[in-house]
Amino acid sequence: MRPDDKRLERYLGVNYDTCHLAVEFEEPEAVVKRFEQEGIKISKIHVSSALKVQPTPEARQALQGFAETDMILRNEAVHINLLKTQAIVEELRASLNHRTEGAFARTMSDLYDFMRTQLRQANLRKECAAALGEIADPAGRPFLEMLVDDLDPEVRKNVRWAIQRMAPGSLAAH
Repeated sequence: MRPDDKRLERYLGVNYDTCHLAVEFEEPEAVVKRFEQEGIKISKIHVSSALKVQPTPEARQALQGFAETDMILRNEAVHINLLKTQAIVEELRASLNHRTEGAFARTMSDLYDFMRTQLRQANLRKECAAALGEIADPAGRPFLEMLVDDLDPEVRKNVRWAIQRMAPGSLAAH
């Protein structure tokens, strides 16, 4: 493509990465307004996060669930963290001021609604995979196979675990 190619205007934009902006301490509203002023299109919003913690005993304990090897305990810890994340997203959504923030508030509200839905669906898929692994009934394998490539790594872990429990010769297999 050449600089005067009209396709650039249509297809080229910024990947608004929430984590990168957060670690640079940039305010989302100011960044979006600057993009608008400069005529820069946001083509993708990448919702990600980063943890910044001091290695205190409390911080290590709070993160321990992510290192758990027992799938039942791990699922419980992940479930609790997903619920906490949903609560944070809901608080962010509730903090929007639609009167003063206008289009930005509407856009962020829609984004928070999308995030809440995705978190709930991921939690449901994760829980279904874990339940099928617990009963180890091979009749659930077709459902699990649909989730093998799920975008959520926690869902994929549960799916692999459940399929292994259904394998012939597994102590859990019927």
